[in-house]
Amino acid sequence: MNNKIYRFAWLAILVFGLFATACSDDDPADTEAPTALIGSPVAEMVYQRGQSIIVSAGFEDNQALSHVEVSISEASELKGWDDPWEETETIELSGKSQSLSSYVLFGEAIPMEIKSGSYKLEFLVVDMELNYTKYDIALTIE
Repeated sequence: MNNKIYRFAWLAILVFGLFATACSDDDPADTEAPTALIGSPVAEMVYQRGQSIIVSAGFEDNQALSHVEVSISEASELKGWDDPWEETETIELSGKSQSLSSYVLFGEAIPMEIKSGSYKLEFLVVDMELNYTKYDIALTIE
C-alpha cells in the first residue's frame, strides 16, 4: 500500500514538474524603453506657414517597436487672431528598428490660419510591451 502511495506521489510530482516547465516563460519581460535618433526637425528650427515639417528619424527597440505618436501644441504665448495649431499623428512601426526619411509630418503643410510663435513637437515612441520614451522639440512658426 505504501508503495502505491509513493508511486502516486512520485507520478504527481513528475506531472506537475512537466507542466511547470512546459508553461514557463523563458523570455524575461521586456522592460527596456525604445529609443529614437531624430535628425530632423532640430530644436529651435523656424518654420513659415505653408511650409512642411519634414521628419528624418531612426527608431530602435530591443524586442519590437509598435508606433510613434507625434503631436504639436503651443509651448508659450502665441501671436495672432487665429487658433493655435494642434495636431496628432500616429505612425505605425515594426521590427527592432525602423527609419523615417523625408516624411511629411501630418501629411500636409503648416496651415496658414494659425497663430505664430513657439510650439512643442512631441514624439512618443512606444514598443509592443507599451514601454515608451518621449522626446520634445521646441520650434517656432512665423
